[in-house]
Amino acid sequence: MSLISVPVRLTAHTPQQKIVNYYTNNRTTPNDDGNPPIQIGKRWTTRLVVDHFFHTRIEERVAEIGPAAANFIGTWQKTVSTVIAELTASGEISKYDVIADNWNKNGPPKEVQMQ
Repeated sequence: MSLISVPVRLTAHTPQQKIVNYYTNNRTTPNDDGNPPIQIGKRWTTRLVVDHFFHTRIEERVAEIGPAAANFIGTWQKTVSTVIAELTASGEISKYDVIADNWNKNGPPKEVQMQ
């Protein structure tokens, strides 16, 4: 016994076509609340900006720990936290806060967008 799939012809007034039309035409609701639409894109935080500017330094430190660290993501995050702590101690972290705010308002530069 073999299963043969027979295409179902969906005409305009069949219950199946009504369901298909409902799900394809009624998936979103209009924005009638008067608020501006939600911006789609990356939300830049100070942590992401520091990760971007000090990426090579972070890579080098993670490589020093071990080439195949069992917990690579955890090691990366700890290293980013260390770099942020160093910047905070030296007082340079506020510069990256300003950059993050600027990138959230105006968007990052084209070089960053293409990465």
